[in-house]
Amino acid sequence: MAGVMASYLTVIPGSHPGLIGRFLIKPSDGPSVGASGAVFGLIGVLFVFGLKYRHELPEGFKRAFGTGMLPVIFLNSG
Repeated sequence: MAGVMASYLTVIPGSHPGLIGRFLIKPSDGPSVGASGAVFGLIGVLFVFGLKYRHELPEGFKRAFGTGMLPVIFLNSG
């Protein structure tokens, strides 16, 4: 919530920030990817890794890569 609020408050329409001000002030709002995008990227890598090496993984890891990922995906999609 704090990240979304900070991103919203740093948009000042029509502003022309200087070189240093561009790090803090944005003249327009645009799409961004935050921590949830990074988490989903890591989940995707784990999923592909689990599929590619499923025959070499111990039984406990197979469960973690399968049904263990579902709650993580559900919790991070909200």
